[in-house]
Amino acid sequence: MRSVSPFLHASLQAAALLGIRDGICRIALPATKKHDAESLAAGSKKQAVEEALSRLAGEPVRLEVEVIGDPSEADAAPLSPPPDPVEAFKNDPLIRQALEIFKAEIKSVQ
Repeated sequence: MRSVSPFLHASLQAAALLGIRDGICRIALPATKKHDAESLAAGSKKQAVEEALSRLAGEPVRLEVEVIGDPSEADAAPLSPPPDPVEAFKNDPLIRQALEIFKAEIKSVQ
């Protein structure tokens, strides 16, 4: 998209692919990029993206753009800390099952 339009490239950097099904490509932009989402959802910018996607897919592709999240909610809601990967590993059902089968224990995780 950079060669088509620097604006489109910059706008799509913040987009998340929600899925591609039945010739429809659904993307989402955060509420902080609502203006970009509105620009991408209609007119020549939408047409440029659809043409690029259609060339890549080898078939017609339509673009649907959604805005997710509310910026006021993001400010108000505290972020929870990310889960501890070591604990997630130790609590994984397959790991626990393997420990039972082999009568083993985890000494350390690196």
